[in-house]
Amino acid sequence: MPKKKTPKPVQYATAPEEISLAETPAAPKKARKKKAKRSVKRTVKQAEKRAKRAAKAVRRRARKSAPAPVKKAAPKHAKPKQEKARSARRNPAPRIEAAFYQLGTLTEFEFEKDGVEKRFAFDAPPVLASDGLGKLRVVYDPRAVPGAKVPARINSLHETFNGFAPERHMAGVFGKRVPGTTVMGVLRALTYYSEKCIDPESCSSPGHYRHAFEAPFPRVLVNPAGLVLIEGGSYEITRAGIVH
Repeated sequence: MPKKKTPKPVQYATAPEEISLAETPAAPKKARKKKAKRSVKRTVKQAEKRAKRAAKAVRRRARKSAPAPVKKAAPKHAKPKQEKARSARRNPAPRIEAAFYQLGTLTEFEFEKDGVEKRFAFDAPPVLASDGLGKLRVVYDPRAVPGAKVPARINSLHETFNGFAPERHMAGVFGKRVPGTTVMGVLRALTYYSEKCIDPESCSSPGHYRHAFEAPFPRVLVNPAGLVLIEGGSYEITRAGIVH
């Protein structure tokens, strides 16, 4: 019978150095410091939140417990306030910035554009007027302003041209040159109705007057609102009318 082989004992390799759990290196110092800072910040934020909540609660309780304001009753012998008198002192008579004197009502005008002469007539004739500088203005929505401070020059010019003092102080809405204003053409002539008194010197009387302009001619424009404007030109307004 064959001989039984006896197993050889297993030999385990031994580590050159034995490592024990007790000898595991500790966490670095930097990691411990960061952790400590985070915990401190967290604690500070929590404390701030608690302080804010407590302050809000205190304010809420104070509002609820505060007594309602009591209005003082006016004494029986107190005089009533004079609202009208005070407002009159604070707001004096309005000053007219767009004062004018009236020449008449503009019925139609003739203009030239690209060598073609055209005529424009108004359905509702506006006021033909002059400002303090002696320039023609087409006035829309003329109205009286009670107690207004009209420059004395305007009154004197009105009386010089029309032969009588103005019955009322007038203001109005002049056409303004705004973006979108277009030039209709060169103003050649205009026709207006005037209520001037009979003047032996100038032989003027109420009726229609036509004035033809000379070079340099003024221009006639229209803005987006449909208001007609007159600008430029060389002329002078006297009692006899518009002269060059």
